[in-house]
Amino acid sequence: MDLLSAIGIQKKIVEKLGMDILDNETIDGRAGRLCAKIQGKKILVILDNVQEKIDMEVVGLPRLASCKILLTCRTRGVLSFDKMRAEKVFQLDILGKEESWSLFGKMAGDVVKHNGRLRDVAIQVAEKCGGLPLLIVTVASSLKDKSKLHAWKDALRKLDKEESTEKAYLSLEWSYNQLDDKELKQLFLLSGIIVRANRVYVLDLLKYGMGLGLFKNVHTVEEIDCIHWLKNLKFLFVDLR
Repeated sequence: MDLLSAIGIQKKIVEKLGMDILDNETIDGRAGRLCAKIQGKKILVILDNVQEKIDMEVVGLPRLASCKILLTCRTRGVLSFDKMRAEKVFQLDILGKEESWSLFGKMAGDVVKHNGRLRDVAIQVAEKCGGLPLLIVTVASSLKDKSKLHAWKDALRKLDKEESTEKAYLSLEWSYNQLDDKELKQLFLLSGIIVRANRVYVLDLLKYGMGLGLFKNVHTVEEIDCIHWLKNLKFLFVDLR
């Protein structure tokens, strides 16, 4: 784990606990304050999408009976005993049929609730997502505002045609193809290049986007409608820094 990752994790936890982030504070100093804060208190810390070993003591989370740490990770090896010393590892399988439809319906919204014919096709579309949450969220979000039956049938045909495609790649390809605007597509591709620690920073998008000439007559983040559009579609999760 590099120093920047440890500092980032520290600051997030400190903020959640309502503590002040002090200027020029060392990582050891912040770790000491954090450890003192949680001593004797029942605390659950959830770290999502862990990709490398995290030294909890460096962060300020030593092994305490009152502090439980839950990690999510795509690779089981990261949580192995010699790296993270995880006490228990739970493997999550793909979603079942009912769970898939529940998630799909939540992301697609009212459009699948009140139209019987459209709902029947939507159920088939959800099944074609193979129980993968990422693909379900991606597809459902892209169809959220489409009330025409042909749009849903077209989505079903595409999923049928690409059923053998690697699902993780398919979710990205689907996201890209659902963007009708050229500027949106360019911004989506740019976000994949400049991502840092699984985050895309708005100011980075603005800086590089303007430098590459992607935005015309734009001077502030607020003027870039496509960033907010991608966020609303759940295609982009940004950090306002």
